[in-house]
Amino acid sequence: MRSPTTPAIPTHTLFRAPGERVRLVTVRHHDTLLDQRKSWLLPHRKDYYLLLLLTSGSGRYWLDTVPHEFRADSLFFSTPTQVHAKEEVQTAGTAICLTPDFFTQAANADLRQLPFLQYPHLSHGLRLAPNDLTELRQLCQRIVQEYEQPADLHDELLYAYLRVLLLTIGRLCYQQPSRAAAGPTVPSLYHRLQASIEHHYKTLRDVPAYAQLLHLSANHLNTIIKEQSGKTVLQLLHERQLLEAKRLLYHTERSVKEIAFELGFQDAAYFTRFFKRLAGVTPLHYRTGSE
Repeated sequence: MRSPTTPAIPTHTLFRAPGERVRLVTVRHHDTLLDQRKSWLLPHRKDYYLLLLLTSGSGRYWLDTVPHEFRADSLFFSTPTQVHAKEEVQTAGTAICLTPDFFTQAANADLRQLPFLQYPHLSHGLRLAPNDLTELRQLCQRIVQEYEQPADLHDELLYAYLRVLLLTIGRLCYQQPSRAAAGPTVPSLYHRLQASIEHHYKTLRDVPAYAQLLHLSANHLNTIIKEQSGKTVLQLLHERQLLEAKRLLYHTERSVKEIAFELGFQDAAYFTRFFKRLAGVTPLHYRTGSE
């Protein structure tokens, strides 16, 4: 059994060669990137956004607790905090890694409203039509060329190409009926609440705490969020806590009690009731049913 003080799921930081400066964006050939991190085959998180355009190969990987298939001519996107695990696969393509700070830049802030950033599942295994694949390959080639051969106005051109790439992917998500059904652009207050929940879901456990962070009354916050998402603040908070519980049950060997304490529950029995009420099964039944 692992020590409760040991992170249950490790977080991998963005690879940098010795002496390489910290970047908001890193571009790698996907097969080379995998060679650098064999530990990526084990459950882990990344502290950055990862966009993969695969050109060859196939395989299987898990994102949180859901299996996906790597296929050639497909696009994959993941966000920080999601849990990854892979089988030994042979794939090739372009990997673009974006730090969260990339999206906090004033010029890029609007990109956070793109559908695949609000709903990351929209671009898991996004199959591309031949003309769309050609367009994305050309954009990636320009990005790789600019990244590897910087010249005058390097950052400006690199970020401009990235904006075009991300906006193009957003358009492709909207054009696929099964993905467009996810809904319209998420309003900014909902986005701010989700960001607050992501940072504090283990320690802040009631609506007034989030209302204070967002400088609103609890009733006003609940009313607006219910209008924008169809859910209450407490429902969104519970969904995030449940997701993390499922990740830890699925990807680690920690006991239910250890997981309960890690998520901020003071009583394991209460955590079990909480989990069963939301998931329909107990934590142990969920774990054994996932094996």
